[in-house]
Amino acid sequence: MKSKFRFLVSFSLKRKIMKKAFLISNIILCLLVLLISNLDTIIKSFGGDFDQVYTIYYQDDINREYFELFEYSIINGPYEAAEELIIINGDYALEEESRNIIVVEVLDGEELSAKISSNELFSTTLYSSLSSTLNGIKVQETALRLDVNQNDISQILKQIEVERFVVNDEGKSEESSLLVEGVTIVFIIPFFFGILMVVQMIGLEIFDEKSTRSMEVIMSSVEPKTHLKSKLVSVNLFAILQFLLLSAYGGIGFMIRSIVSKSSKGIPALPFSIDLTEYYDRIIVAGIIIVVVFILTNLLYSLCMSILAATANELDDYQKIIAPVMILMILGFYTAIFAPLFDGALFSQIMAYIPFFTLMLAPGLYISGDISIIEVITMVSIQIVSILAIYSIGVPLYKQSVLDYSSEGVFKRFIKNLKRSRKESRH
Repeated sequence: MKSKFRFLVSFSLKRKIMKKAFLISNIILCLLVLLISNLDTIIKSFGGDFDQVYTIYYQDDINREYFELFEYSIINGPYEAAEELIIINGDYALEEESRNIIVVEVLDGEELSAKISSNELFSTTLYSSLSSTLNGIKVQETALRLDVNQNDISQILKQIEVERFVVNDEGKSEESSLLVEGVTIVFIIPFFFGILMVVQMIGLEIFDEKSTRSMEVIMSSVEPKTHLKSKLVSVNLFAILQFLLLSAYGGIGFMIRSIVSKSSKGIPALPFSIDLTEYYDRIIVAGIIIVVVFILTNLLYSLCMSILAATANELDDYQKIIAPVMILMILGFYTAIFAPLFDGALFSQIMAYIPFFTLMLAPGLYISGDISIIEVITMVSIQIVSILAIYSIGVPLYKQSVLDYSSEGVFKRFIKNLKRSRKESRH
């Protein structure tokens, strides 16, 4: 029996791996992962406004010279590439061919005014930095004209220092919210499509064997229980292999990114600038949670789909059978996508306890601090119990359904076979 089981597993697994579609899809997947993980670097390599070095000419007709204040404020302002700006104290007459040149004029009068000239639009951030700097010059000049103490002006304009203190924050912060969104985008979306692939794969395999009547030949030499287990093992081993390949592609992508970031200025190691130091422990635990729950969720969905697919005799039956499974998956997916918008929502936490949605919600909720590790362990335990319960009910049902070619409606046939399997299990 073990040799038959191993043969079925290896045969099914080899058939999936040796297909040209597997090789082609993985080449495309690898290229996509490399592209996504280095997307901002690739965009910057084509050039654009963010890659331009601006020369700023400053001039004023005020008796007091404000160039040093202007230069200091711009370089230390909010513009990201301030260190690449060239700031010159002097006049410049713009011409039609002048590019990447900005002329800033401060005009004296009863009230100071300013003029910013350029031949093309430039960064909004740089414009805001220039405007705020010019406002600062106006404040200082006005204070001197009105003989107002500069220290008094500074105290009036100084922003209040606010120390944020959250009681029992449980790791929640702006960074944790970004991490939740990152987990959803980077991990949950690929896993959603991975589970979708597994569901369709195992369902179509069983349906194909049954619709071509090859199932009768297989069942004559192998028990339905062994056949079901071989399908579950082969498709989940394939899913794990695909997961490892995807992880390898991601690792290569970030290695390329780190190499490029060392050799190029202004390209960060990550596409966002947040301090992850205090979240390392949670990220590591969340990674373990994702791996464990991913395997269990794959097993759960593939088990349900294999039992349902055994009931289908025609393509129309298969489409009706797969619809409820797709609805479950999409419901969990959209709940995970919108969960960060409703931080701390009880609905998301309750949904995470439902075994079909645990993968989509638990990792993000754990990182954000909405659930503890004890709750995660509880969710995993519920998944394991659910898989065992469905398996104990599903094996007799699979045995009844896999060779049932009656012309009844698919759902009537499913209920009939469920009743028969329950009767047999009692006896």
